[in-house]
This record gives sequence, structure tokens and C-alpha cells, in this order.
Amino acid sequence: MAQRHLRGGTCRSTIITTLLALCLMLVAASSAEAGPTLRGVQVHSLWGDVSEANMDRELDLARGANANVIRVDVGWASLEDQAKGRWNSWYLPRLDRLVNGASARGMQVIATVWGTPCWASSAPASVKQGCANPNWWGEGVQYPPKKASNFEDITRFLTARYGTKLAGLEVWNEPNEGTRFLNAPDQAAAYATLLKAGYSGAKSGNAAVPVIAGALAKADTNFLSRLYAAGIKGYYDGLSIHPYNEWRAPTVDGSDTLNSFKSGIASVHAAQLAAGDNTPLWITEFGWTTATGTNWHVDATQQADYTGQAFGLLASLDYVNAATVYELRDRSNAPADFESNFGMVTSDYAPKPAYEALKTALTLPTTAPAPLAAAVTG
Repeated sequence: MAQRHLRGGTCRSTIITTLLALCLMLVAASSAEAGPTLRGVQVHSLWGDVSEANMDRELDLARGANANVIRVDVGWASLEDQAKGRWNSWYLPRLDRLVNGASARGMQVIATVWGTPCWASSAPASVKQGCANPNWWGEGVQYPPKKASNFEDITRFLTARYGTKLAGLEVWNEPNEGTRFLNAPDQAAAYATLLKAGYSGAKSGNAAVPVIAGALAKADTNFLSRLYAAGIKGYYDGLSIHPYNEWRAPTVDGSDTLNSFKSGIASVHAAQLAAGDNTPLWITEFGWTTATGTNWHVDATQQADYTGQAFGLLASLDYVNAATVYELRDRSNAPADFESNFGMVTSDYAPKPAYEALKTALTLPTTAPAPLAAAVTG
């Protein structure tokens, strides 16, 4: 869900806040050696409607919430839009500013790299329109590249440029979400090709940067099985999933594990072990929307409580290395819009109750941790 380019406070009582804080302290005390090392929040600070001043503001808010990592979508189609090796003179300085700004604040960056530029795309001519399609980000970026080597080169560029300022390079986003992010006849095979190229490029750029596979929408063990069959093992250091729990508390499962947080995470881990995959899980998206126009709706107090509960639950899981809640800021002030209201703060940067809950949950060091060592995957 993180890369949708159209995303959109009531104060909690002192009693609720105090109880939440005490609960989280007890969880932390009982599981000090477990749970995710990297904990933080998704940002969309590279989008065109975010000024440099507001980018800095978002970084300050993430650090103010005690995050030691942020996750951000890095658009390949924006970074290398015109031709191979021709870096966009507007986008690259923004990416530099974000990564360096995060590092200066003691945070690392999970860079989710996706979106094929037209010149590299396998899209049909009717979509490419001679690479003059003004709606390319809306219609064409989902197609994989004709040559996987071009994706290999962009991942090499990123890890060589930023090194361990990156907590990880995440290959693509939600390849199992229909054709929304990856449009290919066989999405599992196409993703496996992308992952292998991305791994090769990232490791040749800087071998210390973990490569993260998956970014799977939901707890999709069926798609994961297809990825294993396509030969992904050995080409990643961690596996990421997005176990949204709809409107329910994170401890309350839905009718199946696919759409559940707690049992969904457990089911993916079990599927990994059954396949001989001992890489850690990265929970790179989860969250709750306060939008009124959806059955996923929760109120502001519930959003805060569920955010705190989720990090408390994850603290007990020693196979989870990273967790980033979706997301820092509402994308608009449209109260009914589903995707615009997942934020910890409003679109005007006013803290929602969830921001204080996040700050309580993220009791982390003031500096970023050392890069995670590559894990064995076979």
C-alpha cells in the first residue's frame, strides 16, 4: 500500500496514555533481546507536493517519535526518467537530502525501489506512447523492465551512493497486489527476475546493505510459495510483508490468516521455515486508517491504541528485524478518503493521538544501529 501516490486530533485521556505506556514498558522489559531492531515509520517525503522545508519537518517528526528508521518509496521512473545513466536533476538532490537528513538525525532509510522508467519498460506501445505519456506514473511504471540488467544497475547505483545510510534496499512493492504494482503475465516469475537482478546490483554496490525481498501485500503464503518455486532463495537478506488487520486490533485475527496481523505474521514465518528459509521478517507496512468512508475505519483513539499494541506484540517476536508503521502523515484533509488517513499526524502536521502512542512505543537509541549482517537463505 505504501506506494499509492494518492494517499490522504482528538487528544487521548491521561489515563489511557499512562496505561499504554506502562503496558509497553512491561513488554519491553520482558523481551529486551527480542523483537525488531529497526522500528520506525513510512514517509512519502520524495513526492512532488512535499517541499524541502516539509521534508525536513517530516524527518524531525520521525526522529521526535524515537524512530531509528524510515521507509520511503524511491521511484526508479523518477530518478532515471529520461535515459539510462541520466539522473533527474530535481529528484536526485531530493533523495540525497532525505537520506543525508535521516542519517544526520540518527536514522537509517529503507529504500523501496520500484517503478520502471519508460525507456526501460516492457509495456506495450499503446501504453508507452513513444515515451511521451504524461500519465506514465499512473499507467506504465508497473511493467517490469525489458532487461533486468537495467534494474541491477539502479540498485548498484543506490547502494554505492548511500552505503549503510540505508538500513535496507527493498525490491519493488506488493508484486502480488493484482497488476497495481507489477504488471506481468506471471508476476511471481517476473518478481523473481527483478529480485535476482536487484540483489546482484545492490551487493556489488555495497555488500553491507541488506536486500529485502517480498514487500508482499497481506500475509500471502501462496504467493510466497510461488516465489520459492521461482528460485528466490539465496537472493535476499530479509523478507518483508504488509499484514494489515483492517479495522481490528492487532491481537484480533480476521476470518483467515491472509488478512490478519498476528496469525498472518506467524503463518508467513511458518511457511519460511517449511521452505528452509531462515531469513528474518521485515514488517514494512501495517497501520489503521481513521477515514470515515470505509469499513476499515477506526477512530483516533483506536488508531493510537492499535499502533502501540502492534509494536508491543512485535517486541515478542525474535524473528522480526524491522517494523515500520504506515504512515507518518495523512495525505490530505479529506476525512472519508481511505488512503489519506493512515497518518500519525494530519496533513497539516498536527499530531494525532497515534503520534504520541508511536513515540511511546519506539523506545530506541538516539543513533542508528549497525547494519544488519546478511543472513543465510538456503
